[in-house]
Amino acid sequence: MSCTIIDFANYVSDGDSRLWPTLGPNQGQRQAQPLAPLLVVLRDYILAHHALEFVPFNGSLRVLNLPPGYIATVYTNAKGRPVHTCHGHPRGGQWTSFVSFIPHIIAILRGDVARCGCVLCGRYRGQGTPARKLPRPFWQIR
Repeated sequence: MSCTIIDFANYVSDGDSRLWPTLGPNQGQRQAQPLAPLLVVLRDYILAHHALEFVPFNGSLRVLNLPPGYIATVYTNAKGRPVHTCHGHPRGGQWTSFVSFIPHIIAILRGDVARCGCVLCGRYRGQGTPARKLPRPFWQIR
């Protein structure tokens, strides 16, 4: 069985790594979150909600990385609980969960962050410079 691979290195991303928080190795400091479990969640979300939009699609899907300029982080808050966030939105801010970041990733896959429905794009819509339309991948139909 063949596998469709999504490698975000082949996509134009609006992510901005200059907006990442300072990362550190100590307890309480933000650290990059391991990507493997997040990519499984992203793959499952794409399969459940968007599989027919990606061509070629042969029943199996693998996501290799996050879009360039984005990072998922984790830190321990004052109550000792882990807090997961995602950073890199071109207008600043942070997603408070990986699941809330997924709509923006889908907009990057579609090549149309101007119509992104994520919470940060919704917050900044109509303020300042409009989000730009990104080039679509060569194999994408819609």
